[in-house]
Amino acid sequence: MAVNGETYAADDLKQAIRLGKGGTTPIELLVKDKDTFRTVRIDYHDGLRYPRLEHLAGPLSSLD
Repeated sequence: MAVNGETYAADDLKQAIRLGKGGTTPIELLVKDKDTFRTVRIDYHDGLRYPRLEHLAGPLSSLD
């Protein structure tokens, strides 16, 4: 519903993650579950990340 006290928008969440990089203040989300609202603080300070899969050589059976 909200990010750091502002109405939720995807760009606002990305901005909060960018601004929190290297800081100490948690990102604060207001979430709604049915009729209940609650505040969730996320202590994340590594900035935006975009993980990707990489192909590994060798047979897949070695992953078992």
